[in-house]
Amino acid sequence: MVDRTHQVYSIVYSKKFRRWAFYFLIVFLAGMTIYETTNLTAEYLGFPKRADMSMQFNRTIIFPNITFCMSKRQAWSHFGNFGDSSDSGNFSSNSTSTKDWSPKVEQILAKMPNHDSFMNSSGWPQELIMSAYEAIATLNSLEREKIDSQTLADIKAFQSNPKHQGLRNLKWLAAIAERKVSFKDFTQKVGIETLEKSKNYFMRTGFNDSDNFTTLVHISWLSNKQLCFQPLFPNAESFKPIEDQGQFFQMELVHNPSALNDSKQAEECMSLDLHGRPTTMAKHMERKGRSKDGTTEGLCLGRVHETKVEIRGHYIMLENDDEATACRNYDDVDDAEVNEFECRSRCRMKMIRSYCKCTPLTLQYLVADEKEFVRYPACDYEQCQLPDNVTNTNEKTCAKECLPHCVQIRYLVHDTPMGRSPNPGKF
Repeated sequence: MVDRTHQVYSIVYSKKFRRWAFYFLIVFLAGMTIYETTNLTAEYLGFPKRADMSMQFNRTIIFPNITFCMSKRQAWSHFGNFGDSSDSGNFSSNSTSTKDWSPKVEQILAKMPNHDSFMNSSGWPQELIMSAYEAIATLNSLEREKIDSQTLADIKAFQSNPKHQGLRNLKWLAAIAERKVSFKDFTQKVGIETLEKSKNYFMRTGFNDSDNFTTLVHISWLSNKQLCFQPLFPNAESFKPIEDQGQFFQMELVHNPSALNDSKQAEECMSLDLHGRPTTMAKHMERKGRSKDGTTEGLCLGRVHETKVEIRGHYIMLENDDEATACRNYDDVDDAEVNEFECRSRCRMKMIRSYCKCTPLTLQYLVADEKEFVRYPACDYEQCQLPDNVTNTNEKTCAKECLPHCVQIRYLVHDTPMGRSPNPGKF
């Protein structure tokens, strides 16, 4: 027994055994390290997270993507009683008056026989503006402002109700096709002509005398409910970062207060959105506390407003599909969309295409390949064959893929009324 114990001790404490034990331990620990590293890498790739946070105070900020929205009644206030008669919630509003204006509209259009004369003319008569506005607003309200099932129901009503005859035979579509004007350019032209009736000035400002900013207008939304617009900067100098704290933008609009003083309707105020959402309705598509961020809706007629903006945070996240933090990097060059709203708009286009086999006019700007129009031509809703009952569409499933941008800026907006305007019709 003693000899066996001595033999075991001699083996355990031998140099050869200790050397092999040492090598085994090294290989085992190396294997465990590789195993754990592989698991952590796989978990990170599957659920990427970033735990570090850095704070940086910038000397400049990028000019915010501002959107202003006014109601259709405000946009039409200079048109007198006509602007006061529209039903902002109904896509078929003012159809009879549109039909009555047709002869005069045709006379005015005869003086604009081609693309350049149509797009470069300014100071359109109100009859032309109102007729064109309603043609666009009817389609925009029909195709984009309602939920999916209501949109299909409105298309059926648009087809069958005789009182829509004036709107159904929209001669404007033939007019712009004849002049080779796209629906997108048509919308911009009509929106700008409408806004020009109210706009006194709309410009970026700075504290450096050498600054030479050019501020144009981009129409982001035109419908029977509202007209929304954004500043557009045509060059890098005009869009350079804001370097000084203080006033960086001025706008003055003048409306006709007599057309807006209706005791039966609530006071209408303009809204401002620093996230560049094209319409106030876009924020209601968003969740998780984003709908109110960077907005104010208290820019009311007859008052001078000073609106201050503070940046509360600038967050950059990695793309992921976690329910709480899911986001998408729309800055990728391979991405078809540029933001969450455009992704949802593409879902609406797919939904209408699936039922009507055509491309909605107000969403044609999303089509990158002209060959798609061969398969899905511009919509003529009289030819759309819809089922009697539509209980479920593919739009909600598609919209689940429309995630927030992984780059998020959080704003704090302070709107301070500075008193009554000398002109009661001014903002």
